Amino acid sequence: MYSKNRIYYLFQQYLAKSISQTEYEELSNWIVESDYESIDDLLEVFTANEERWDFEHVSFDEDAVLSQIKERIRGQGKKVVHIRKWYYAMVASAIILLFLLFKPEGFKDTISLDTVLNEPISQNFDTSDIAILESKGGYLSFADGETIAIKEHGNGFLERDSIRYQFLGDGGVRLESLASFASIGSQHKFWTNKGDKAYVVLEDGTSVWLSSSSSLIFPSRFDADRRVVEVVGEAFFDVNHNPDQPFIVKTKHNEVEVLGTTFNLRSYPEFDFSETTLFSGSVRLKTNINDLKIVPGEQAIGNADGDLTVATVNLQDVISWRSDVYRFSDLTIMEILNELSRWYAVDGIDNRSLNKDRYTGVLSRAKKLSDILKQLEIISNNNFSIKEGRVIIMD
Repeated sequence: MYSKNRIYYLFQQYLAKSISQTEYEELSNWIVESDYESIDDLLEVFTANEERWDFEHVSFDEDAVLSQIKERIRGQGKKVVHIRKWYYAMVASAIILLFLLFKPEGFKDTISLDTVLNEPISQNFDTSDIAILESKGGYLSFADGETIAIKEHGNGFLERDSIRYQFLGDGGVRLESLASFASIGSQHKFWTNKGDKAYVVLEDGTSVWLSSSSSLIFPSRFDADRRVVEVVGEAFFDVNHNPDQPFIVKTKHNEVEVLGTTFNLRSYPEFDFSETTLFSGSVRLKTNINDLKIVPGEQAIGNADGDLTVATVNLQDVISWRSDVYRFSDLTIMEILNELSRWYAVDGIDNRSLNKDRYTGVLSRAKKLSDILKQLEIISNNNFSIKEGRVIIMD
């Protein structure tokens, strides 16, 4: 059992770079065995004295850090790794990364950062590699079949059927009704290709962000009694509150009914389930056999049979697709690569591995997929190769 005073003493010795090898191993064991709440307590005490951290001669190479973390967590069923440049004032787990970088000089098991940087993890990556797809934004299809690329219209306007379309500089589009009557408008389709992200502000003020390979079907003008849209793929909604006009999102597995709410909905065609994750407000999910409400922080999963299950999830993991990082929880290597393939020009995945371990962590979206595969090799027992646009997973 570790006392707080003992841990504080060890950490003070560590910061002063006067810690002995025996003391270092004692502190190391505590960090590995502790939960994040205990580490967070330690972080709160010491981050006030930032000037004591000497970064001058340290290369913040995530590969080197992760190779050490891998050794410490080898054998656990679920591996927790953060693969990104970190900000120790933001997350308690940063202490672990920092600790592993600052081993006392002379320790035999200290990793050479230069060696890690210069030595390729695998010899199997071909010279073409696989680049991250550049987002070209969204597309808008009208009822008559005409399709326009949002980004091609810059900051312009388009008026059509009593609707003004304002094209925004960051690739979004905003709809504004020019008519006072409330009859329903024609059906539109807003969609993205693989690797794209885009958003639309509907005529009621509701904002919808679309992820890669996703689509939203909606009327240019909503009916007076309710607002109904359909989603395929993944979308984040910020629904404008209107108690007299419920907002209903249809997927292939269920309906989501809201008034004023933020939530993420995930329903790709290749999945046999749909996920609805609530960020604020409340939503009601309906299937042919179920009807339930969820609260913020919960995720409801509906399947083709109409069953609904509810779990508490990490909201940052769910919404990470909108940023430049990819957060994942309790996924296999195959599941991680399936998600990454939405953003990279991957032609296919050939899984020859028997590894069923699950991983939790954060990946920075690199320009090349090989950079991420090198990181995955460090935290897993797998090797990877890239051949003609295909990723091969091996033991």
